[in-house]
Amino acid sequence: MQDAVHSIWSNKLRSFLSVLGIVIGIISVTVFLSIGKGAEMEMKKYLDKYATKAINVYAQGSREGKGPKKPLVLDNAVLEYLKANLHNIRAVLPSVQAHGELSYGVKEADYGTIMGVNKDYF
Repeated sequence: MQDAVHSIWSNKLRSFLSVLGIVIGIISVTVFLSIGKGAEMEMKKYLDKYATKAINVYAQGSREGKGPKKPLVLDNAVLEYLKANLHNIRAVLPSVQAHGELSYGVKEADYGTIMGVNKDYF
């Protein structure tokens, strides 16, 4: 035991740097774990608020018999049916999207998406 104490006191700079390294290591691990836990909590809060409460339904078209696809339309009658027959639905929010080349005055974009919604969306 006396040899260990003597070694520590005779090599003060080495002992100080070793203790400093251990302290910095412990602090950095604590900080990174705290950052990770905070990010996890923020992500859970975001998912609880937005992601888990929405279901998107898209009209892709249907095949009935032979021949080309007949368009499938999601109109107000379908929206009202969904509201009336699906439990725990608070709102049905219709939207329409169009994709293609966009231009406004002299400005143009090669590709873009326009989305239209009703007043209930906001």
